[in-house]
Amino acid sequence: MVEHDTHIPGPPDFPTTAWSRLLERPDAEGADFLATHYWKPAYLYVRRKWRKSNEDAKDLTQSFFAEALRSEFLTKADPARGSFRRFLKASLENFLRKQHRDSKAEKRGGGRPALSLDEIGEAEELVSREGDPDALFDREWMESMFERSLPRLRDGYAREGKAVYFELFRRYELERPLEGGISYDDLAKEFGISVSDVRNRLHHARTRWRKIVLDEMRETCASAGDLEAEARALFPES
Repeated sequence: MVEHDTHIPGPPDFPTTAWSRLLERPDAEGADFLATHYWKPAYLYVRRKWRKSNEDAKDLTQSFFAEALRSEFLTKADPARGSFRRFLKASLENFLRKQHRDSKAEKRGGGRPALSLDEIGEAEELVSREGDPDALFDREWMESMFERSLPRLRDGYAREGKAVYFELFRRYELERPLEGGISYDDLAKEFGISVSDVRNRLHHARTRWRKIVLDEMRETCASAGDLEAEARALFPES
């Protein structure tokens, strides 16, 4: 299992990259970045919190991001007020309340319907299993953070000629929980290395992965304290 060390490496300067990126381009490019990274958490929130059908939830989620693209939504983002995750969730809630008040639920074009049919099915399972809409949003946000970190981990090792580090991480941390029964001895035989090498390379990969995840989180936080709070939410076991 991945060790959840929440020590925060890196410089303490804020506001950080994602905030800066969005504030510097409060336009279609910024809204596209927003929808690409946060469509699924928003969709799940609408499904559970507002008890909308699959189709209505997709329409409302798409409308929310279309509104972000057309309006000055991104110019309202203020890093001093906390993490981008909380800003987005509050903005979505305000949007849904306004839609409810207007009682028109007008379909809007644009946005990014970022879920495949398979992902919609997975989302439906989450909706039926998870009772708290805020927890559902946060859980999906965490999952998306983890998923975005993996290509960086893989590509970094590939550039260094150490692809086996990522493959060991993938086999032990990502596949073992699904398959079960994979031991260090099994990996040593599979990759033709010693058990000690398996242990050392996995430790290296875990450490690098944690840093990548925390760097990703740093880009959505406005202060060191906010980052610490987000790290605790992401790594509750530590």
